[in-house]
Amino acid sequence: MSVQLYGQCINQSMISVTLNPPPANGAYNPGQTVTICVTVNNYNQLGANWMHGCYLSNFGNGWNTATYQGISAPQANTGQYIWASNFTSTAFGAFITNPGWYFDLNNDGNPGNNFGQSNSNGPFPRTFCFSIQTTQNCSGGNTNLSFSIHVTSDGQTGSWGNSACGAIVNLSPQTSITLNCGPTVTLTPTHPSCNNACNGSILAQVTGGTGPYTYSWNQGPGGNNPTGLCAGTYTVTVTDANNLTAQASVTLNNPPALNISVNPAQTTLCAGQNTTLTASGAVSYSWTPAAGLSATTGASVTASPAATTTYTVTGTDANNCTATAQATVTVNPAPTVSITGDNTVCLGATFTLDGSGSSVQAPSVINQYAWDFNSDGTVDFTSASPTASHSVNQAGT
Repeated sequence: MSVQLYGQCINQSMISVTLNPPPANGAYNPGQTVTICVTVNNYNQLGANWMHGCYLSNFGNGWNTATYQGISAPQANTGQYIWASNFTSTAFGAFITNPGWYFDLNNDGNPGNNFGQSNSNGPFPRTFCFSIQTTQNCSGGNTNLSFSIHVTSDGQTGSWGNSACGAIVNLSPQTSITLNCGPTVTLTPTHPSCNNACNGSILAQVTGGTGPYTYSWNQGPGGNNPTGLCAGTYTVTVTDANNLTAQASVTLNNPPALNISVNPAQTTLCAGQNTTLTASGAVSYSWTPAAGLSATTGASVTASPAATTTYTVTGTDANNCTATAQATVTVNPAPTVSITGDNTVCLGATFTLDGSGSSVQAPSVINQYAWDFNSDGTVDFTSASPTASHSVNQAGT
């Protein structure tokens, strides 16, 4: 804050400034309304140079100058201070643009055509109050809350040309005020590794504001790095030591489900036969139960179970996600057969054999009979009937 005064009429000891509310630890919060009151305790009246007004200017970028306005001004025996700007001083033809409190001796709404307030026209101290808000936008280094105070004399804006008080004295800043920029928060998500898994996490990184910080989430645990999170949208509100807040949201995505398949999923064998089961959709595979399998790992295994068995394969992908699939191998027991007929016949005679059989897989039945009359491994006769006639040319089985 700097004070610009007309040195022969006033000095720093004659001025006092109050801020309401006072800055907390030398700082204000964004959007906060501040009342600035300038009190003139005395004024050296030299000739016709009377006190003519007070205004603020040279606002730092931490102020919202659109909210600058007058609150109150001192009383006078004759005339009054009015909030004015954009008027012309009749003494010099100067166009006054700075909004502020200016003395209107004639009560005609024009402070530029009359004398200022003399020492005898109203008591001291004389207090001028202004209101202004800090900016809501802290980005780009908008933290400067400096301003200048101007106490004007008649020689500047009134009808007198005497410049006895025209020398400007730049005094050292009395107060250093800054703007408390609230925190900003950036969220870095780690998405769940598997479908419907709850192993995601979010890292909340805070810059600006004043620590310590508190974190309030719309769901899940608190803190700046919640873990064990399922897929969903998470919103955090960060509050700093000055009760300023920042909010951010992020969505944890649910990865696609791992799909495992086995080919064939259903197959039927006779006892003693085997089949190949092939799994796909993952990186590695494990099979259970082990009974009847050529291996318990790998994409393809050979299955030759002794009885009907359902195998489960567990597939694992590159993210260590797992899924399962099943294949059922149905085993039909082999049928039993027996041969009845004459065991001893004459050479050249014809006899009848009955190769009756049965199947434990009811209601299926044996539908073909193959006969080897010479026991040489060659089928001599096939029939759907269990009986066959044969002429004996030589002994045999």
